[in-house]
Amino acid sequence: MTDTFLGVQPIFDRERQVVAYELLFRNAQGGFESSGLDGDAASSNVILNAFADIGAERLGRDKKLFLNLTEGLLASGLIQTLPPDRVVLEVLESVRITPELVQSVQDLVKAGFTVALDDFVYHSNWDPLLKLSRIVKI
Repeated sequence: MTDTFLGVQPIFDRERQVVAYELLFRNAQGGFESSGLDGDAASSNVILNAFADIGAERLGRDKKLFLNLTEGLLASGLIQTLPPDRVVLEVLESVRITPELVQSVQDLVKAGFTVALDDFVYHSNWDPLLKLSRIVKI
């Protein structure tokens, strides 16, 4: 078994104040790319470490926590177990925009989650998710 770490990266507003933290997968070799894991496994590892092992209050204190999510995790029941008032669900730029994905995101928004689009570059196929997202990271 390899050591796994959790990266906590601050997100700043225009006044350079920390407004949230992005939680990132890290291991002894560096980041996600060197891990050999797929996106589902890496993001699941982040969620497990952040919410089960460490605790959201210790990590983010009063700030929201941004989580990178694959299409598989967005459709899974795992996300519904997270506290919607503490997390922002980041839809990765690599997801395939399908009717099923849009429905999953709609369900998460109805459940009270905030959705962000990560590393966003506009294309018309993103329009359904743009309507559901409150944050666009460029």
